[in-house]
Amino acid sequence: MGYIGADPALNESVTAAQIVDGTIVAADVASNAITNAKMADDAVGVAELSASGTASNSTFLRGDNAWAAPSGVALTGSTNNQVVTVTGADAIAGESGLIFDGTHLGISVTDASGDPSAPESMQSNHIALRMGEQGSLFINNTDHAMTVSTNLYRDATDSRWEIIGTGRATDYYQYNGEHNFRCSTASQSANEAYAAKTVLKLENGGKFQMGSNLQFKEIARGTVSINSTSNTGTLATLTNPSVFLAFAAYDNDHWNQTMYSCGPSGTGLDGVAVLDSTGTNQWLASGNNIYLRNNTGDNLSGIDYVVYQLL
Repeated sequence: MGYIGADPALNESVTAAQIVDGTIVAADVASNAITNAKMADDAVGVAELSASGTASNSTFLRGDNAWAAPSGVALTGSTNNQVVTVTGADAIAGESGLIFDGTHLGISVTDASGDPSAPESMQSNHIALRMGEQGSLFINNTDHAMTVSTNLYRDATDSRWEIIGTGRATDYYQYNGEHNFRCSTASQSANEAYAAKTVLKLENGGKFQMGSNLQFKEIARGTVSINSTSNTGTLATLTNPSVFLAFAAYDNDHWNQTMYSCGPSGTGLDGVAVLDSTGTNQWLASGNNIYLRNNTGDNLSGIDYVVYQLL
């Protein structure tokens, strides 16, 4: 029996060269006859997809076989370290007044000249929350001290407190249980080292300091009653002749919280320290002993007091 093409007896396959172009049409190929294993890599290119739209580096192929640009929100108006916020429906922008450099956060921060893009560079171990041109909250990551300040920053180059803009600076500094209130000794120029003076210092041992050298220590506190015109007896005893500060609080019908000072015999300040506007209720010193006297004739109870001695 005759044959066309390869000899069947030799089990020869029909090669592509033996098939005339156009001989096999789509109708001659069964559904699913060509599997992925039969297709060479890159055999199907973009042109064979017959997708709508245009393929480009700014489009992607959607599940509905269409080339489309990705939808989303465009970032506008941003520069280095700005925090991004939502500015409307499907809109975000960099905030010029809200910056974060990975360590420090600034709210409406500017430098001394008003430039929002160039706030002062901070010392690395001081984390800062900057507010406006001159307000700051600092935490020292080395000794864990905290500082609230105006017109001050911790300079990264000189590792010291410096002035932001011409004028005075103030700060409240707390560390190891102590509280310090300070201010500039005079008006200073930008980038000068902070020339600070202590206004008030509260120590963790009960002492406090007013100004540079005036220091007081608590020597007594409690609650006391006064009967009629008698005095309380000794409430505090000074360790040596000295000026003292005494506070007492009653109610609004008698004594408001107040502060007066007097000293024991030999200081030139011994005698009476008036405690109220009528002059009838008094702190008294006898030698080194401090006590209260009531001249109103009332029986007063629940009087809270504290006494400090000048060191």
